[in-house]
Amino acid sequence: VVAPVVEGMGAVSDSGIRSRGITLKSYAGAEVRAPADGTISFSGPFRRHDGVVIIDHGRGWLTLMTGVRTHLRKGDRVRIGDPLGRALGPVGVELSTNGTPVSAALIAGSSQIVSNGRKSG
Repeated sequence: VVAPVVEGMGAVSDSGIRSRGITLKSYAGAEVRAPADGTISFSGPFRRHDGVVIIDHGRGWLTLMTGVRTHLRKGDRVRIGDPLGRALGPVGVELSTNGTPVSAALIAGSSQIVSNGRKSG
């Protein structure tokens, strides 16, 4: 989603919780695209989030996005830049490798690590 970053990785919320990703100030209805190639591991509501999407990029890499509604389901394949869905408001993005949070800037920069060598155009 094209939107400014309003909270960075490691930011501490008013409730004392440290962010494991970034938050983008997107508006409801904004188009969200796949940040890298992968397979949908989960899509739908979860706990307090109306829209959660988890993309498995392989080799232990995962992207978790909150605030995104998608028609895609578990097992669907996506390629970098494919339409993923629509923002419900601010979008949270967490990138991890083998369960360890990593800066989502890797995806923002079209990292070859998570996009399997493909560059965005």
